[in-house]
Amino acid sequence: MQLNDQPTTNQKEFSLENDAWIAECQSLSPDRAIKFPIIRTSWDALVILYILSHLESHFWITDEYHRKIAQKAYSSNYEGEWETVQEILEQYPKTPKEFYELFLQRHSPEDFFGNLKRRARRVVKCIDFKKRDPHGPIKRTQRHRGYRDKGTLRPSHRPAVEPPEKADKVDRRSHIGHPLVRGPD
Repeated sequence: MQLNDQPTTNQKEFSLENDAWIAECQSLSPDRAIKFPIIRTSWDALVILYILSHLESHFWITDEYHRKIAQKAYSSNYEGEWETVQEILEQYPKTPKEFYELFLQRHSPEDFFGNLKRRARRVVKCIDFKKRDPHGPIKRTQRHRGYRDKGTLRPSHRPAVEPPEKADKVDRRSHIGHPLVRGPD
């Protein structure tokens, strides 16, 4: 769909495959990077995974975001929808059709077309292609005056209090990744 054209009747259905951002993603040179919006909820993660499934086997672009999403799922202890996110990450859908089939195992087609795909349309507009600076921002030295503990030092007359024990978390982050990156199991 061109920028200035009005949508015709056969262009009503939104398709991520036809947009120019996919060509931009696939032609990223080493000095360019793709930046997605911040992932706050499990539905945000599902939307990003759906968009990344359109990039098929370009693991050099998608692997970083798969690992970020896996870290979010781990920190949420795979509760609620984060369990669905982790299962999709472990299956590593390479095409939108594979993602759709995995999504249908837990949700309805109405959820996919009504919630997820509609949200993906909005997120695609927010994707940022930025030029990567190989040297990064200029860092200036910080000169501190005095102590930097800001009052966190425990007085000597108070005993150290140990935090209560937490239940062990299950770490499933090692089960994700592109087959070429992951290697033999």
